[in-house]
Amino acid sequence: MTTKQMQYMKALETIRDSLQNTNGINLQGLSSLYSNIGDTEFLVPVVGAFSAGKSSLLNSLLQDSYLDVGSEPKTELATELRYSNDEYIEAYKEDGSFDRFDINDKERIKENSNNYKFLRFYINKAVLKDMEPFIFVDMPGFDSPIEKHYEAIYSYITKGVYFIILERANQGTITSTIIRELDNIVSYNKDFSFFISKANEVASDELSEVKECFLEQLQTRYDVDKIYTLNKNGGDNLKVLMKSLDKDKIIEKLFKQQIIYLNDNFIENLQVKIKALKSDKDKNKREIENLYFGIEELKKNQEREINNIKNKYDANGAEDILSNLVGDLLNNIDELVATYKSSGEEGFKNSLSRMVAIYLPRHINDRLQQDCGDIFDNFKLELGRVNLPNATNTNETDFISGLTTIVTSEMIASLLKTILPKTMGPIVGTIVMLVAGFISSLFTSNTKEQDNSALLKQNISQVITGIKEQLRPKVTEILQNQLKVIIEQLSKDCERELNDKIEILKATESEQNHKTEDIEKNINELNGIINKLKEISSSL
Repeated sequence: MTTKQMQYMKALETIRDSLQNTNGINLQGLSSLYSNIGDTEFLVPVVGAFSAGKSSLLNSLLQDSYLDVGSEPKTELATELRYSNDEYIEAYKEDGSFDRFDINDKERIKENSNNYKFLRFYINKAVLKDMEPFIFVDMPGFDSPIEKHYEAIYSYITKGVYFIILERANQGTITSTIIRELDNIVSYNKDFSFFISKANEVASDELSEVKECFLEQLQTRYDVDKIYTLNKNGGDNLKVLMKSLDKDKIIEKLFKQQIIYLNDNFIENLQVKIKALKSDKDKNKREIENLYFGIEELKKNQEREINNIKNKYDANGAEDILSNLVGDLLNNIDELVATYKSSGEEGFKNSLSRMVAIYLPRHINDRLQQDCGDIFDNFKLELGRVNLPNATNTNETDFISGLTTIVTSEMIASLLKTILPKTMGPIVGTIVMLVAGFISSLFTSNTKEQDNSALLKQNISQVITGIKEQLRPKVTEILQNQLKVIIEQLSKDCERELNDKIEILKATESEQNHKTEDIEKNINELNGIINKLKEISSSL
């Protein structure tokens, strides 16, 4: 466990100890965050094209051939490498169950690879123990079935804490496929290191030029000041890199803001309790009734928002998403023409499908962020309009800062961060299979016979335009479903916040029977806890 993990868990323990004797404070969120920090796995996906040297690199690290090199792309599954005294393989299914195999029984897994989502190799190698808490993941190559690759990518893009990217030296330049993958990884706020693989395939002077070219490409798009070259002992190169990574910085990036957000909620609820103690019982009872009324209005607003999705949010949403997608594809039309000429219709189909798999989720994500902003504003507006039946004056809800503060921008950010990556993998798999299925039918009958670049470009443009119409129903469905999930979850989070305040007010009722001096003492103690929590946030 890293120093920062221990620091954060100690901070949460201090927060818990400070609050555990305070009636009405819900510590469930704290317990969940505490477990998440303690159970964090430092998954490091190794990403690259088929035969880029991913498995060779990891075999070099292990100094043994645990991973098959040059496997058929169609059999590739994401494979986690974990330390264990006993060696075996766990093959995980979609439902989370797994089959256990002997470490040498890989052929049987290959034969049934379609039944599994990912693998875990448990290996008795000291280097894996030395590398802990890092766990390497050998990812499916770009030439594996598209749905498998992107389901794996979107599965690990949230779980992965750092990415290793490989590009072969003999490519001469970083391929557009790798660039698109990097853009995707960076869009999820993930860091990476870049390795030039198979350096022995080019002369030393050429390698220097390749390295300079790669670095220049990366520096124009990303915050990268160094790339690595894999020699014959690539595992040693990888070990050096991993030893240099700041594990505490990774933990800080993952959890610091979550702790501060949780702590801010506790401070707000303590302030609710203080203001309740200063109020009379009748006012607090009215507030409880008002909050229950707010919950009912919240549910009505949820129903209205869901019923209005079609007219209010996705009327132009699918059109905007698909227009942006078509724009991206047309910007890459020269690459698509070249691919068609060199690899035929099958290569073109794969290349276009992969572009769709990268660009489409990005535009869906951008649109959902935009719509979530509108939903966020509407929730606040509707809660602000709630006509509280038991309010006796305009300041009746001042001590809970008003219902509108229940809806926070952090809620929206958290929703997008957790919901989208989990659902995007299967969505992308469905979309790319749909695209691959109708591309052939969109070609004109004589396209296959054309060597004329201008005519080929024109026909490919028509294919791209046709994709827009073909995908419209599916993208509309995706947008509606995702917005429904977000609205329901946002409403659920807001309801939880309101219920927390109700419990605080109920717990405070009995304390209001105490003598004035006891109440004052209680208030002073609560203010002391608030100051302590603020100090904890400042020290993180």
